[in-house]
Amino acid sequence: MSPGQSTLLDAIRALAAHFVLLGHILSLSIFPGLRTGLGDLGVIIFFILSGFLIAATSTQKADLGRYNFRDYLLDRAFRIFTPYVPALFAVLILDGLTMRFSTASTYAEYFTVQDFAASLFMLQQFPPGILLDQVFGLEAAKLSTFGSARPFWTVANEWWLYVSFGLIFFGIASKKRKLGLGFLLVAAIFPVFNFVAGTGEGLSLLWVFMALIGVLYARSRQKFEAHISTFQAQNAGFKLILATAVGCILALATVRFIWISYLHPSLAPGMPVVYDFNLYVLIAAAISLMFVLAAQITKPLGRKPIQFFADYSYSLYLIHYSIIYFCDALTIGPEDKLVRLVFLYLICNIAAIVLWALFERHHRRLRYWIAGRPTRGG
Repeated sequence: MSPGQSTLLDAIRALAAHFVLLGHILSLSIFPGLRTGLGDLGVIIFFILSGFLIAATSTQKADLGRYNFRDYLLDRAFRIFTPYVPALFAVLILDGLTMRFSTASTYAEYFTVQDFAASLFMLQQFPPGILLDQVFGLEAAKLSTFGSARPFWTVANEWWLYVSFGLIFFGIASKKRKLGLGFLLVAAIFPVFNFVAGTGEGLSLLWVFMALIGVLYARSRQKFEAHISTFQAQNAGFKLILATAVGCILALATVRFIWISYLHPSLAPGMPVVYDFNLYVLIAAAISLMFVLAAQITKPLGRKPIQFFADYSYSLYLIHYSIIYFCDALTIGPEDKLVRLVFLYLICNIAAIVLWALFERHHRRLRYWIAGRPTRGG
């Protein structure tokens, strides 16, 4: 991956996190109840990038040598849980203070030991519980996201996608295929359910689609880049063609968004709708073409600050919602809408940087300290 491509993906990842942040500030605090679609758009971008990058990097590592399922799962677990667990306890503290010093009770029903344990073990929104609740009315079987940690449902979805991908990818050549298949039948419950139901309208399917592209890219990267270089050398307007294609695809995505949100005779709810598979494909196609365009960039502008914003984007995603809710419940911060937007934006970013500095950025060191380094290629 070239410096330009790496910086592009970092920029998109950082932008996605700030889409989510701004969407929630606007809908929770500035204009309560307002639907902007920004948060949903950010989640979609996360799934596009995650599917591609996890599959591509895992394939490259596996091709280098003895990088196995254990190495892969440890890498993923420490990457996900190192900031996730502290963030979950931060939510426990923030929500506890909210319930103690205010009358706000929006998420009081989810402030339970059961939901805390479910979120800790990535079982929030677990399909069997949802089905038992919806079909048989067994509400006690439903495992919800703990307290105000509302964005955490996507983390559980991605975690089980990671586990399922690893079991399939590394299990193909394993001598313990039958055992792996048994674990896969359990791990894949969440992703497969999300293919057709649940929150997110097929985000798991989008992740799988991008993972397939990631594997193909990693296995044929040199040939692919050689073809692109040859085509570019033979066609002076290559970059212009690609840039035009990106513009056209984004225009189509905009039309699709307007159609399903405001114009469709039966589906349009009159408010922003972003969870739509046609829209997913268009956004993924635009990002893919931008990735090709960035291949020849060797000295991208703003690489270090972009990388910094991308580095703490996961921490920002985890902690921002509960901070907004806490500040609103205890009426912390200015009342003027514009000033309040800036205040919440800065507070959430500062808290995320602290979470990243204390925990997230140490995930590799923690992994190596506890479990050792991968045998090779990790």
